[in-house]
Amino acid sequence: MVAESTVVEVLDPRQLARIEAVHRGFLYQHLYAVACLLLAGESGVARVTVERDEDVELELRDGTHCYLQVKDRTAALTFSIVEGALQRFDAIREEHRLGKRKGAAVFAIVSSSAPGPDLESRISNGTLAPDVTFVWPDAKGTRPPSMPPAWTDISAAAAWCVERAERLPMLTVSPQTLVWKLAGLLQAASAGEVAAHAFEVSTLSTLFEQLVLQLQQFPEPPAVYRPIADEPELISDVRVRIVTGFSGAGKTAWAAQAATHSPNETAYYDVGDVPARSIAAQLTRELAARWAASSAEGLRRVLLPAPSGLDGLRALDAFLEDTGAQALVVLDNAHRVPVADLRMLIDATRHLRIVLLAHPTASIGELEAQTGLKQELLQGWGLDQAAAEVHEQGARASAKNLARLLRVTGGLPLYVRTAVQLSVSQYDGDVSALCDALEASTNLVATQQEIILTGIFDAQEEAARDCVAVLSISDVPLNQPEALRLIRGTVAITPAKFAAIVRRLAPLGIVRIFSGQRLQIHDALRVLGRRRFDEMSEEQIEAALGALRDLLADSLEVERNTARFPLFVRTLVELRDLDALTDLATEEWFHELNAGEDVWHVLQRAADNVEVAPQIRFDALDALAYASARSNDDDSTRRHLADMKRLLSEHDLGRRSSLVYLNKQAAQAAEDGDLAETLQAIDQLRQLTPARPDYQRILEYSIALLLFKLERHHEMVEIIEPLVQQYCELLQFGRLPLLRTDAPRFEARVTATETSSYDIRHLADSLDLLARGWEKTGRDPGRARAFAIFFYKRVNALSSFVKVGQDLVDEHIGRRDHDSARALIEQELLPTVIEHDMHDYLVSVRSQYAVVLAFCLDFGGAFAEFEQLENYAPGLSEDQRKEIRQQRRQVERMQRQAAEHGLI
Repeated sequence: MVAESTVVEVLDPRQLARIEAVHRGFLYQHLYAVACLLLAGESGVARVTVERDEDVELELRDGTHCYLQVKDRTAALTFSIVEGALQRFDAIREEHRLGKRKGAAVFAIVSSSAPGPDLESRISNGTLAPDVTFVWPDAKGTRPPSMPPAWTDISAAAAWCVERAERLPMLTVSPQTLVWKLAGLLQAASAGEVAAHAFEVSTLSTLFEQLVLQLQQFPEPPAVYRPIADEPELISDVRVRIVTGFSGAGKTAWAAQAATHSPNETAYYDVGDVPARSIAAQLTRELAARWAASSAEGLRRVLLPAPSGLDGLRALDAFLEDTGAQALVVLDNAHRVPVADLRMLIDATRHLRIVLLAHPTASIGELEAQTGLKQELLQGWGLDQAAAEVHEQGARASAKNLARLLRVTGGLPLYVRTAVQLSVSQYDGDVSALCDALEASTNLVATQQEIILTGIFDAQEEAARDCVAVLSISDVPLNQPEALRLIRGTVAITPAKFAAIVRRLAPLGIVRIFSGQRLQIHDALRVLGRRRFDEMSEEQIEAALGALRDLLADSLEVERNTARFPLFVRTLVELRDLDALTDLATEEWFHELNAGEDVWHVLQRAADNVEVAPQIRFDALDALAYASARSNDDDSTRRHLADMKRLLSEHDLGRRSSLVYLNKQAAQAAEDGDLAETLQAIDQLRQLTPARPDYQRILEYSIALLLFKLERHHEMVEIIEPLVQQYCELLQFGRLPLLRTDAPRFEARVTATETSSYDIRHLADSLDLLARGWEKTGRDPGRARAFAIFFYKRVNALSSFVKVGQDLVDEHIGRRDHDSARALIEQELLPTVIEHDMHDYLVSVRSQYAVVLAFCLDFGGAFAEFEQLENYAPGLSEDQRKEIRQQRRQVERMQRQAAEHGLI
């Protein structure tokens, strides 16, 4: 029950009237200042000041100052009431004239009542200063646009202000609430609670609680954006996604670039520095500005019922669903937000699509576990993007060294970019020298990568850092038993402890988990891990490398995974295992695989070291001579042969070594066109070669190859044709099927066992030589090359597969079978080169591909390839650059001819 209120009469009604008049006058003045604020944005006002020299001062954007005296009168306005104000106007005017105050000055007296007869006479006859304006209700004449009208009373003033507030776009409070809020703020300013008693027009949107624009926009993507490898689409069927990468992985640049080309409505919000409990409210306002601000009704539907918190986000989500908007927001730095708050944001929405950009942290791993979402890890740049960056910065690198750069940086854009900058400033633009320094930890200037990732690495417990260090010596994924075998061969750790460490490191992105329970240290962290490994004791280092060698040897024997072979060779190099290296390097198939450069340096040092056993030195020279002959380095080949001959003369190295030397000496003599010396070497080879069929087949091939080099093609064909038939019968292929069978249909008859692999490889060599011989003697090579590359691929003779495959592409072009040429290079050669990191062939195959595209009338694709290859130019030899220039000119001629014949 509500008690009835009792009205008590005041002691002095006249005193009450005086108090009401005073407060009414102040409120009238404050509402007039509110009206000035509401007009300011459209009238050129830059600042509104209250209760300084005058009741209200307006500073216009052109520098003019307008001083206002505001009067609320129940009786007519008289001269005596305004006389004091006019005298102050004179003093202010003089200060402006003397330059003590900047800009021009104008003045006004605003009154709720009209002037009395005397004052009206003074106004009309010009007695008063001409720069003073009088404003009252129903006054005649024009008032300045920066000044509101005068009103007869408080009610009229409030009504006018509310009506003006209703016109404001994107207002998040009711107009009446805004007006009385502003009146209170102006009263506080008049009392000195606001600095300088002033309000800047630039801050009015906040003051009005008015959402004028979306405050956060996507950061500008780089002027030249380079796409990352396997770049994900921004828009997908998954409503909430987590896209992760270390700092420098290009997450924000990816999102900004993708949003630029996205047909969907996309917003951006960086939650990194926003207090967790404020995110929902701020995000709601931000997104409302983006999607609900087109109508006042929609905006107020979202913001007025729930101006803060998750309810506002739910209201926005419902609004988006009702309007059918395909809305997506990218939340940057999501790893800085507690998991519980991220969950609330996700759970509060059903329609809004969300992409979380984050570092791979423990909290993001927890979010994965709680929501069932899966991180999408950005992969970094590929070879073309690295080449473009190196080229742009004026550095230089071969394709092989570009791959090294990607390996040591993880390909992350910031790390690649700053590493190249370091190569320019510290290594004269030589990317190879920079990679040498980073791999050996001898760089004197830290890279951005080291600075950023050191904190992540050092934050891990010591046992975890040791595990990362040991696993960093492998740049290929290891299965769990292999990884544990490697770790336990180096540091004392239990399987359970190791598994726990991997579980902690995987969500951080330090350890990458692949299918089949295979794991690998992230490339970007391997530099730091390897640095810690190098600081371990000699015994630990030796044990780790030995364990890695043994497990790789076991897996190569069982699985024949050629992707692991380069690591196996590098491990032998680090162990200085000369016996194993020379055994491998003297095998033909060794040179077919991407073994790395270090092996040749080790073999050269072994060959030059007189303390090394003569046989090992000879075998090292054998491998070096073979490698230099394959790269057409005649000077090096002759030097190695001379050293081999000297060792043979000084030591009894047996018949095998003599045969090896004679074969290479004969090949060099044939290369030099020395017929007599070549024929003499052939005679000696016939005498020394054992009568065993396998030796004799190899001898016949060697003689045929020598005759080909000497351009005795008919004699060569007479030897190679029966040799091919011998291999076909040996391998139980039956009669030579080259002219009537396609290679793919023949596949079921090929079983590349350990014993047959050598014979299959030699059959492929013989088929390649046969095709060349038939061409030289005017015969169609038929399917000889097709079968050659078919057999090369079956025994992983990858270099020969690519080299002869390129010859087959040229053969198809010669037959005008352009589609077959394109299919071969797109489906076989390029994938092989890329998958097996055959960087020595990459530029050659791609430049040939450009020409093939031109033959297929795809000139756009051809020139696009040349544009990409231009970035590789600084790392190419002059001969390579010349060849590419010639090929480009050829394509330009083909394009002109095609245009002349109306083909394009």
